[in-house]
Amino acid sequence: MNLLVTLLALTGLFFLSIAALGFVRLPDVYSRLHVNGIVDTLGAPLLLAAAALHVGWDLAAGKLLLGMVLLLVGSPLMGHLLSRAALRSRHPAHRKTLPDEPGRKGTLRPSASTCALDGRHRALPGDFDPERAHPRPVPVGAQEAIADR
Repeated sequence: MNLLVTLLALTGLFFLSIAALGFVRLPDVYSRLHVNGIVDTLGAPLLLAAAALHVGWDLAAGKLLLGMVLLLVGSPLMGHLLSRAALRSRHPAHRKTLPDEPGRKGTLRPSASTCALDGRHRALPGDFDPERAHPRPVPVGAQEAIADR
């Protein structure tokens, strides 16, 4: 039993240390959220499972297992919400993490999403002109006007 607890704890600490290293080393908020969302979802529940096995089957173990389930559900959800908030607040991505347009290096690929209510195309909050210093929002309907020219 002690070997299993030690193995679970060391594995959880390994994954959490990778998350800490990624948080320090990666260049932008999106990359940091990506690595921490994936690794924390695995590392912290492993530590809680090790603690639950160590204390035995009582009320404390039940609370630890409940915390593990909440982390397994809540960590990906919070990672998604934080990355969506960063995208909507136009937090810039690092230049090396942006996709390239086919045929040209170092340029952004424009993208749009379709509104579920009226079917019109709207620019995503992260779209911006790479030649300008500040992100510029594309008005609703601007893509249709450009396509009509």
